[in-house]
Amino acid sequence: MNKKIQTAVVGTWILLISLVLGSIHSWHFADYSPKKSSFMDFKDAVEETENFGVIHFLTPACSCSTEIFNRLIRRGPLKAEYAKESVVVIDDNQQEFSKNLLKKGFRAQKFSSQEIQKKFNSSIKGVPLLMIYDHTKTIQYIGGYSQNLINPLVQINIMNFIEKIKKGQELESLPVRGCSVSKEYQKILDPLGLKYKEDKV
Repeated sequence: MNKKIQTAVVGTWILLISLVLGSIHSWHFADYSPKKSSFMDFKDAVEETENFGVIHFLTPACSCSTEIFNRLIRRGPLKAEYAKESVVVIDDNQQEFSKNLLKKGFRAQKFSSQEIQKKFNSSIKGVPLLMIYDHTKTIQYIGGYSQNLINPLVQINIMNFIEKIKKGQELESLPVRGCSVSKEYQKILDPLGLKYKEDKV
């Protein structure tokens, strides 16, 4: 093999590795937060509540969602005097999340990624996503759980969100970093199909 061919092979290899690494990097740091202007698309998820309503949007196909799921299972639902808490589970084909959440006392709804995009007018780009609304059915918060990537060391306290809302503080939406549930975003972030295969979110 002459030098020109060797150089071409090495160059192609470096280019492919860079593309793969860049794609993997983007999965973890992309922000899937809904736009403020899209909050009305979530109105159908809001139910009657005497205090606050908390809705978690999760999928078993996302490790960050799994971390939130594990925390919910450990603590159980928030007390009714604080909030009505439920979980929207996306692409739970094996009912891995739904069954365990229901056993633990959570209210859980299951949708496919196609159904969730239709129901919320494609406003849900990714998960884990947190939504909080008050007794007037006004959405007070839609966003992520933390400024950082979700992992076992990240501190998350939903009651802190609620207490700030009670005090009249406007919460700035934290970034939603996890996994895309939008086919459009999946193609942009993962053009090689390394993470988002047809049978996954």
